[in-house]
Amino acid sequence: MGATELAIAKAYKKAADRVCFQMYGIPLWEMKENEKIAAIEKEVEATKAGLKGSVLASDGFLPFRDTVDVAAKVGVTAIIQPGGSARDYQSIEACNEHGIAMAFTGKRVFRH
Repeated sequence: MGATELAIAKAYKKAADRVCFQMYGIPLWEMKENEKIAAIEKEVEATKAGLKGSVLASDGFLPFRDTVDVAAKVGVTAIIQPGGSARDYQSIEACNEHGIAMAFTGKRVFRH
């Protein structure tokens, strides 16, 4: 779940930077006016940083359903993962509850 939360936070930050640049021609870190920053953040929140309809891809299996629950809150509609957890059924159940498609690759890309 932690990696998913970090990815979502990064998406929100990058979306805010994009909105700031589109509106004011400067990156967010250069913006000094709190009212404008608040408006930018409100815009990003309203659009969920463009994550609605996105796909979450994981190079490792999802051992608990919490990753699916977190992804569902921002509008993820599909998840691709290698599978192989003893608790895969929990992630599948969570996907079914949230209407999220899940595909299993059967292959793990990341190696420790």
